[in-house]
Amino acid sequence: MTKKQIRKRAYQGIYKEGRTHQEVFDEIRSEYGKDLEATAEIVSKVPSRQKQESLKIWRVVFIAVLAILIILRSLGVWALMESGGAQRSVFIIALFFGLIVPVLGIIAALTARAEFYYTVGALLTLSILRSFGQRDIQFEPIVLIAMTPVVISIILAFVLPIKLKTKYTLRIVKEEVNNKIVSRSECIFEDFTSPGSEDVLDTNLG
Repeated sequence: MTKKQIRKRAYQGIYKEGRTHQEVFDEIRSEYGKDLEATAEIVSKVPSRQKQESLKIWRVVFIAVLAILIILRSLGVWALMESGGAQRSVFIIALFFGLIVPVLGIIAALTARAEFYYTVGALLTLSILRSFGQRDIQFEPIVLIAMTPVVISIILAFVLPIKLKTKYTLRIVKEEVNNKIVSRSECIFEDFTSPGSEDVLDTNLG
């Protein structure tokens, strides 16, 4: 099972079906059975509906600044079209960073696709770096104001997925099998409600 398949299964179970991270993780592990920590990390990044709802205000802010960015960039793309002097490559880049990337961010906020946040944040960061690389850029008040929604979007794109993540703990459980003490690893997510084993060594990895 690939990372993409694990993420898809986790999203279906946790966000679509409303099951706990623990239930979905245990199910995936029983079928997949490899790389406990890597699987737990993927599952932990899938937001539950409760987490998604708890950050509703910040998601709305994220969507709002992206909408503003779309409007500003749309005006810029329209200006390029009107001037008729822009190269095709410049037009495509402006369309990509100004429309496609913000729309991807809005989709992430609305559908709890946490993996999209980092992509949006990285691409918007790249767009600012490209702007800084232009020799003719002038840091006038209007330019700084236009960059404000981009900066806010970048910050939220990196903070929101961290807040949406469900923490987990890696535990080494000792048990007796055939008169021998054996150890096995297991992951306990914070939405796990059943009592855990008392004979464990805890290492917080969430």
